[in-house]
Amino acid sequence: MSQEQFKGFMIFSSLIAIAGIVLMFVSISWGTALADSWLSNRMGGMVDTSQYNMVVETYANNFVIIGSILLGVGLISAIFTYYSIVLFRK
Repeated sequence: MSQEQFKGFMIFSSLIAIAGIVLMFVSISWGTALADSWLSNRMGGMVDTSQYNMVVETYANNFVIIGSILLGVGLISAIFTYYSIVLFRK
């Protein structure tokens, strides 16, 4: 691989990691927005409070899990790319 390919892959890895961090930080607000949308589509918008809280937590946890996966993949690929550059530099 050329130096330009390593540089491009490092930028791509960094963007994936940043996207993961962003998803983790906005998970609460996006989870609440999706739960509000779910509530408005429900029959008349009337559900039990505990059920609504469970839906909010589920949506928020989904964003945290996806963000964690993206962060992990981004960091692992960035570390792999860095060590590839160090080992194969000529």
